[in-house]
Amino acid sequence: MKTSTPHYSAPVAASSQAGVAPIVWWAAAGAICFAFSAYVFGQWFLSDTAFAAVPIGPEDAISDAALLKIRAVEVVSTLVALAALYWYCLRPVLGGQKMTMEGLLLLGALVSYVLDTSINYFGYYMAWNKHAINFGTWGGFFPGHVGPTNYAEAWFWGPPMYIYFGVALASIQLAAMGAIRRLSNCGFLIAMLLSFPIVFLFDLIAESIIIRLGAYAWPETVGALTLWKGEIYQFPLYESFLVGVYACMYSALMHYRDAQGLTWIERGVDRFAGGLQLPLRFFAACGFAFLCTFIYFFGFNLFSAFADNTVTMPSYLMYAD
Repeated sequence: MKTSTPHYSAPVAASSQAGVAPIVWWAAAGAICFAFSAYVFGQWFLSDTAFAAVPIGPEDAISDAALLKIRAVEVVSTLVALAALYWYCLRPVLGGQKMTMEGLLLLGALVSYVLDTSINYFGYYMAWNKHAINFGTWGGFFPGHVGPTNYAEAWFWGPPMYIYFGVALASIQLAAMGAIRRLSNCGFLIAMLLSFPIVFLFDLIAESIIIRLGAYAWPETVGALTLWKGEIYQFPLYESFLVGVYACMYSALMHYRDAQGLTWIERGVDRFAGGLQLPLRFFAACGFAFLCTFIYFFGFNLFSAFADNTVTMPSYLMYAD
């Protein structure tokens, strides 16, 4: 996996010593998000009944070949996630450097995984395969959740998506943007717009493959914006659009750095003692990751409110409420 060379825009002016440093606001927001994640996940983990794999009955049976495909998705996704965590988190530390913002964003994205159950906040818009390695879901502990609360959140391909569709995909986009800017001498925003189709197609192809391997499905969609409408592997195009927006937010953050290589959510970190800088940067990354994830799910639920196309899912892709 390649990482892009940091893109430096015009140097950001040094923060004035007056006022609260931007990193303090981002870190404060991130600390609240971290506490929320710990609270919801903690309730779920400690539950005697909710923290358990969704039961698989005779009606949920699938072939050995189908089960093997799901395990392949889990293995490949986990390997990609581990490779990204090594490259962005562990590798710099082993080299005697401080952890990069990319690495901290990966960790922040995993903290923001608590929001994943909100994809079914109002209904069952994403169908999970019961045969994936799972412990149910935490929807019953998420404030205001009215959708199903007992379906198979996949542990070995669910969280990895937050890694390879976030920072890793943003790194690919930044590399593409660099090539576009060298060829056309355009500005950052134009390059981002021109590279958006690459991000869109990357998600469309990747998710379509995973869906056809049987890991999950989209039972209710907006018909006019759906590929393969009426099939079990139908795909809402707004999913790839929203993943593209998600990646672009990471791309923008990773692009705009000051002369010291700091992103704008880290500005002012130099005012603090060395021992405080890593926690502040980590919580700032959590705050930004939560914002990106929230925007994705807000957008998805907004589209889903107009869903008019429903496909009946097989039992193994249904919830167990």
